[in-house]
Amino acid sequence: MKIFFRNHVPVRLAYNSYEPECHDWCLSPYRRCSPIIFLHGLTSCKETWGNIPQIFANELKRKPERVEMIIVEEMFVSQPPDILLEIPLLYVRRAPVAVKMIPREADDMEAVRFIMDYVNKGLPPGLSDLQNPSKVDKSTWALRRTPEGHLALKANMCVLEKSLLLAMETKKTLCGSFDGPACFIYGKQSAFNVSLDEENIKKCFPNAILIGVEGAKHTVHSDKPRQFVEAVLNFLMGNKPPKNRL
Repeated sequence: MKIFFRNHVPVRLAYNSYEPECHDWCLSPYRRCSPIIFLHGLTSCKETWGNIPQIFANELKRKPERVEMIIVEEMFVSQPPDILLEIPLLYVRRAPVAVKMIPREADDMEAVRFIMDYVNKGLPPGLSDLQNPSKVDKSTWALRRTPEGHLALKANMCVLEKSLLLAMETKKTLCGSFDGPACFIYGKQSAFNVSLDEENIKKCFPNAILIGVEGAKHTVHSDKPRQFVEAVLNFLMGNKPPKNRL
C-alpha cells in the first residue's frame, strides 16, 4: 500500500525492550530469528500489551534482528466501510473535550470509563457496543498526570486528527505482495469483519492464514489473551501451525 506524504517530521519513539528471563537464552537457536514488534492503537499506549511481550520473549528466547514474517491483529487490506474510518476521527475529536470534564475526584479507571462513555455518545447508533473493548483497563485510554495533578491524554490528538484526515483524503493503491509467512488474527465480534476481506488479503499475502477468535472484538489480545498468545506462538514456532478458522 503506497501512501505519499508531502511533509513529515521525524519523532522519537517511546518503546520497551524485552529479553528472556533466563541466563542461557543466548544459546537458543531462535536468538537470531525475526523480531516481534508490538504496536498499540491510536489512543492507547504501549502498556496495553501487559505481560504479553515478556511471555513471547521467555517462550521464544529470541532477540530482534530482522523481519521475516508478518503477524497482524485486526487489519483490513481493502478499503473498509466509510463509517469505520470515521470512528477513530470521532474519538480523537471528542476525547480532548471529555478529559477536561472528568470529575476531580475520579481515579484513573473512573476517568477511562468517563472518556469512553462521553466519546461513545457521539458514535452513530449501534456502533458504540461494537467499538467498545470487552476488557477495559487503564491502558484503554493512555492518560498522564500533569504537574498540577490533573489528568491529560498522553496522545497528541491534534497530530492524530491531521494524520487521520490525510489518510482519508489520500488515494491508497494496493501493489506488490509479501510471499513469506503471514498470520491475520481477528475477533469474530469485531465490526471490521476481517474474514470477508480474505480474498484481498491473499492478493497481497498469498501465504497468509486467518484466525478468527470467538468472543473477541477489535482488541483480540486484551479480550482473549490466552487464545491470542497461543495462536501467535504456534505460528512462530511452527510446531503446530494454526489452521484457518473462519
